[in-house]
Amino acid sequence: TFMALVALLGALQARLAHEQQAARTDPLTAVSNRRSFEEFAGIELERARRSGRPLTVAYLDVDHFKRVNDQQGHARGDALLATLAATLRGATRAIDVVGRLGGDEFGMLLVETDGPTAQTLLHRLRDTLAAAMAENGWRVTFSIGAATYLTPPRSVDDMMGRADQLMY
Repeated sequence: TFMALVALLGALQARLAHEQQAARTDPLTAVSNRRSFEEFAGIELERARRSGRPLTVAYLDVDHFKRVNDQQGHARGDALLATLAATLRGATRAIDVVGRLGGDEFGMLLVETDGPTAQTLLHRLRDTLAAAMAENGWRVTFSIGAATYLTPPRSVDDMMGRADQLMY
């Protein structure tokens, strides 16, 4: 009986861990979902306050994404989003956070990253994304807005709102 109970509890713990991860991850792209991204943003904002190190947040939107869905189908649109997420994840460090904020909008938290470094990364990322899109026949471009904070803003909403404004 004891062994059966231990096995059952182990299975329940594994299932709980799986469900907790699923609640924080976008199922299509396997990056953080909006809720998780905002939680990480809050943690990194507090870390930046304590350490005095810069923090960059970037917003990215796929231009003409609807055209891909309309002309090539939703499966191709989903493939584009998955490729985009994998490219973002591959272009950032393990300590950085990539999240799908909704639809065709993504966010990146670039931890301890100053403005010039972020600018270099985002220029390189734009070129990498353009190559990945061309390779797959997707005729899209990207709008990217980034804000670097040397002095952390009051809130996550302020931080993310500024990057969102700059994207436009």
